Amino acid sequence: MRDMLKFWLVICIAFFANTINAQTSSKTDSLLTLLKNHPQKDSIRVKYLINTAFSLLYTAPDSTLLLSQQALEISKQQNLKQGLYLSYSHIGMAYYQNNSYKKAISNYFKALNIAEDLNNTLFQSRVHSNLANIYADFGEFNKALNSYKKSFEIAKTNSDTIYQIIALANIGVLQSERDSLIDLGILNLKQALNLAEKIKHEQYITFFNLNLGLSFKKKKEYIKAINYYKEVLNFNGETKKTYDNLLAYNNLSTASFEIKDYKATEFYANKALDIAKEFNDLEWQSSAWATLSEVYSAKNKYKLAFQAYQNYSELKDSLDLINTKAEILKLQDDYKHDKEKLLLTAKHDKENLLNLQEINNQKAINRIIVISAITILVLLFLGFYVYKRKQESQFNLKVAETELKALRAQMNPHFIFNALNSVSKYITSNNSNLANNFLIKFSNLMRQTLENSEKKDITVKEDLQLLKNYLEIECKRFVNGFKYKIEVDEELNSENVLVPPMLLQPFVENSIWHGISKMNGSGCVTIEAKVQNDMLCYTVDDNGVGRKNPNGKRHNSKSMGISITQNRIDILNKQKKANGNLKIIDKDKGTRVEITLPFQTLFSNG
Repeated sequence: MRDMLKFWLVICIAFFANTINAQTSSKTDSLLTLLKNHPQKDSIRVKYLINTAFSLLYTAPDSTLLLSQQALEISKQQNLKQGLYLSYSHIGMAYYQNNSYKKAISNYFKALNIAEDLNNTLFQSRVHSNLANIYADFGEFNKALNSYKKSFEIAKTNSDTIYQIIALANIGVLQSERDSLIDLGILNLKQALNLAEKIKHEQYITFFNLNLGLSFKKKKEYIKAINYYKEVLNFNGETKKTYDNLLAYNNLSTASFEIKDYKATEFYANKALDIAKEFNDLEWQSSAWATLSEVYSAKNKYKLAFQAYQNYSELKDSLDLINTKAEILKLQDDYKHDKEKLLLTAKHDKENLLNLQEINNQKAINRIIVISAITILVLLFLGFYVYKRKQESQFNLKVAETELKALRAQMNPHFIFNALNSVSKYITSNNSNLANNFLIKFSNLMRQTLENSEKKDITVKEDLQLLKNYLEIECKRFVNGFKYKIEVDEELNSENVLVPPMLLQPFVENSIWHGISKMNGSGCVTIEAKVQNDMLCYTVDDNGVGRKNPNGKRHNSKSMGISITQNRIDILNKQKKANGNLKIIDKDKGTRVEITLPFQTLFSNG
């Protein structure tokens, strides 16, 4: 039986119940007006910045981050300790919403240090709770549990009922996810429910009853689970069409099915279906139809069972298609945004370098004019000085231009377009598993490419892994596929040796599309990394048709990828005073590319 409702961290309940519903757009507008009318950089402006930041946390986390950073700067200037705590805490929450967990943890610990300096235990309790949420997301059970327990103890000492409830509920949910601790989890959820009932917090009472129902359902104690789900309906009113009741009816139907109460199963599933249609929620409609299909089958109503299954299947296919298309669109937008950002940064750096060159040249000319009247010797000295500076500036400009070209050439736009077409083809043919697998590999490759494009050097291991991901994607696009091998010399420590990123990719692409793709049979690409004469040797070898055309004549045109790679090697040679080189060898069958690079390591052997 399909069970769609999963355990969740109930810290979210506190936000949804107490803040989100209250923080309407009109309140945000009012806060923005207060900010505009109070430009003075003082504690009042810090308060307005923090309140506005929190009001935008769930709708515009980037704005929350910007406003919190402004509050942080003022708090540092004015030495506002509480402002520092709130700023770091809200910066952490903004990073958490954007899935930047490391930055979130870093800022939470800064907030915790300030809370400890202030000896403010309530602040400490909130930070421990936020840290625990991240640990739970990472699956670090013990760290999450310890942080929730610290939050609870502090809240209990300070008679903070709300945070006692939140901490107990989170502990209970965390423990309920483990079979060995589920009874302890139920005990903590019951304590949280008792406290919620004492303060008459309706949203908490509903959520905890649902969680307790889930816990007993997981233990296969279906009667107890059913009783808790009925408590939700009794508390909210059975006729109300709310998501709480939708969850309750859905789980009542699946629990009733387990105890073979088919009449109740059918009743509750139809109730859930009715509310899901009211909300136009395809996922819950799909779940209800799945349950109805099973109960009709159990009751030997096979025609109704088949009709219900058809409804379930159609809704599920629609959901899969919507989700996959959304992922593709998001991937395209993210890639376009990130690439534009990187190109703008590279262009800005190039412009700064050109301005610096112009300034330096002007200074040199002025020096020559002033000093030329003194002695010829000084004039010659300055002329030599200017020449050297100009040479350095031209070299730096060549570095910046080469890096910009390398960034643009790292991933062929035709490859991206064809890869997305492959995903679209899988979707059209209803092959969602292949589409999802292909999309995951493709998104990982794009993310790694963008991340590495900001780095001058990466390890050989990272570079070869990126090439492996690229080869896997290209291989899937071939009808008959092709073979590839990546060989690393035992003497080469691939985790310590550094190389410029994606140096081999243009040659691997050429091997595939200008060599192997034109063969009648299956081809093979071999990539090798080794140490030779204190140099790093990279090779790309294929058994394709080679660079010769059908008339047996060799193509002599020089591609952009070869030119950019040669420039990058020339720059490395000058920087490292080495003799790296690029060699392309035409074999009887196929082409071999050999690249030697200066030997660079991440850590010294000493």
